[in-house]
Amino acid sequence: MTPHRRRGGSRQRRPSELAIAPALLASRIPDAASGVGHLAVQLAKFQGIERVVAAVSSHAKAEFLRDLGADEIVTYDSEHWGEPVDVVLDSPG
Repeated sequence: MTPHRRRGGSRQRRPSELAIAPALLASRIPDAASGVGHLAVQLAKFQGIERVVAAVSSHAKAEFLRDLGADEIVTYDSEHWGEPVDVVLDSPG
């Protein structure tokens, strides 16, 4: 599968591709508190991704995700989503 280009030059990947992703420095995981999302946060850290950015609907989910390994938390209504990342997880629902 060819990665999709996103704003800022990030690539979008499906959850199954995260496990075989090349050496990455940063990943953004939308719906990070969801069933697939929270597993992706853990998988990303296990794979050695240095900066995992978890995107969620509210800051109430932040502690849960930090405990799982997320380095940064952003909410969908945030004006600034932090520095660019190498890959954005695509988890179609």
